[in-house]
Amino acid sequence: MTREIGSVLDAPPEVVLLSEGSDRLSRWEAGWLRVPARRPAYVREVALTVRGESAMLARSATASNDPMADVLRRLQRTPLAEVLFQDSRWQRQGKPVPLLWRTSPVAIYGRACLWQRRGRHPGRVLVEEYFLAPLLASP
Repeated sequence: MTREIGSVLDAPPEVVLLSEGSDRLSRWEAGWLRVPARRPAYVREVALTVRGESAMLARSATASNDPMADVLRRLQRTPLAEVLFQDSRWQRQGKPVPLLWRTSPVAIYGRACLWQRRGRHPGRVLVEEYFLAPLLASP
């Protein structure tokens, strides 16, 4: 997604870390990750900005004891896509599912996709992306 945002908005996006650490999951997130909803998970939230304007918000979540939690901790300002798309052991588990984040007075559209890593150190991460005005207004 990072590369596509750069080509659509004609400038490379920057990753701005908004928050990371232990957080609660919604019921649907917990269901996708197959963890109890009341158990805290490791969550990383970022904004992708272009020329100082937020183009996309992203939330990545994994079980606290999943090896992916350590991967998310080390990312800092690196896009998660660099991990998911450069390691062939990571695969999407199905098609992205549309999301709607209701805020007053508007709604923000997005998508979610579960990724799974195969191999000696398996992992799962749920990636949610919400598309903001600069992307929605682009041709």
